[in-house]
Amino acid sequence: MLIFASRQGHSVLSFKQGFVVLAFVFGTVASLSAQYFDSYSSTYLQAGVGFYPYITYGSTVDAALASASTTRFQLNFDAHFGWAIARFLYLVGGYDGVLDEIFTNGTFSNQISTSLISLGFRLYPFGHGLAFGADGGVSELDGFLAWGYGFGGLVAWDFSPFGINMEVGAKTLYCSFGDANPSYMFAVMPFVALVLR
Repeated sequence: MLIFASRQGHSVLSFKQGFVVLAFVFGTVASLSAQYFDSYSSTYLQAGVGFYPYITYGSTVDAALASASTTRFQLNFDAHFGWAIARFLYLVGGYDGVLDEIFTNGTFSNQISTSLISLGFRLYPFGHGLAFGADGGVSELDGFLAWGYGFGGLVAWDFSPFGINMEVGAKTLYCSFGDANPSYMFAVMPFVALVLR
């Protein structure tokens, strides 16, 4: 039996709405990247998705999720928009969401959804190639069941297959929820993103 509280219906709706927005951003970035990749722009637009992240909620909750009859589907998605404050340095605001669906004996039983609404930066020290980022802001658990703070960071490689600007890399995300159960979430995840800058 899981020991944490989760609003199954509310957070599912929130995630579906976020996924529709992400799909729209992906389409926009994909169509524009091919046209503008080689020109410098003062704006920054990015949409990414990550699978198979490492997620922990602390030993007590992790132990409850470790049952042999429990399987999980985990997904991360994010979208960021910002402006250049130097040639290859961008101030960005955005949204990171992590969905952790729990299945018991093959049947959906619960989910934990966390998100971070943040401000941060993206740095491309060589113009293209290596990229760094950091974000900090407000976190929420299971469709506003609990609020807190969070921060994250990323390291990525910027490249342009087929004329479309993309990044692959790894990011970390930490969200704290005060007295809620779970009280925090820490994740490390690989990701791929479409970027217009």
